[in-house]
Amino acid sequence: MSVTNKERYESLLKNEEFHTLLIELDGMNEPYEQFLKGIAYYKINQAEKANDIFEELHQNFPSNEISAYLIITKLKLNDIMAASKLYNELCFEENKDILADIKANQINQAINRCLFLQSIPVERPQLNPAETVEEDIINSNYQAALQKLYANESKKSCDCC
Repeated sequence: MSVTNKERYESLLKNEEFHTLLIELDGMNEPYEQFLKGIAYYKINQAEKANDIFEELHQNFPSNEISAYLIITKLKLNDIMAASKLYNELCFEENKDILADIKANQINQAINRCLFLQSIPVERPQLNPAETVEEDIINSNYQAALQKLYANESKKSCDCC
């Protein structure tokens, strides 16, 4: 896909011209084009079509972004069990990276990952904060983890440490 086409498609998406986007992407089968089609179908309340696209992409080209869209599509289709299962799988994998980020003192990256997971609208149990941020991450209690991470980040006196 050319840069011009990508910019055009993203502009259509941003401007909520979903029908035009679907017309222009008709017959296009590259993963990114399929991803944009899935978003467009989701936005025009054709969740079944969006689900089919995101399922295939999730199977063949998995990414966190595709997983997130598949989860919210499952929620829109009222398939709560599948959405929860996918969310738990995503959290399990992301938690490893969050813990690695914390260990490597990449706190902003850990915060961004927590914010991403917390932004997915899956109902989660209300948990009390754990003793450590690592325990909060393992428990997928991102709100408590974020509070601890932000507190640690604000204690830094400079960007070097």
